[in-house]
Amino acid sequence: MLANKLSLPFIFSSAHYDPNLHRTPFNPAYMPAFWSGFTDKMTFRERVINSVLYTLQLIKPTMPSFKNLIAKYVPETPFMPNSELTKSFLLHIINGDILMDYLIPIASNAILCGELAAGPAKTLIYRIESFVEKSIEGLVIVSFGSIIKS
Repeated sequence: MLANKLSLPFIFSSAHYDPNLHRTPFNPAYMPAFWSGFTDKMTFRERVINSVLYTLQLIKPTMPSFKNLIAKYVPETPFMPNSELTKSFLLHIINGDILMDYLIPIASNAILCGELAAGPAKTLIYRIESFVEKSIEGLVIVSFGSIIKS
């Protein structure tokens, strides 16, 4: 919303692949719908169910609208539906692994970035801990929606 208010390009990160959000084609013959639980090797019956699930996903998108947030925090900005908002992404980071996930088409401004979900906190190895302790000005930690224990 801030980038929209300042007319700046922005980077978006999503937890899963949604063909509507990513503006890419969807083939229900080999691409399982998000909630289906199917693999890329489906029977005819599973493909029919997958097509129905995808159609339902078109009717009720998985990504909620930002209409209420925009109205509350940047009321001077005109409302932009998700379909228009996705066209303005400079970069789209998708939580997915190109080697482990099923074959999917992605847009040229999208990156599959595997394992963005954080695991339990661990102690730093000595080499990194000494680097952190020696830093005079501090450190910058980049987090894509993860929670970092202090």
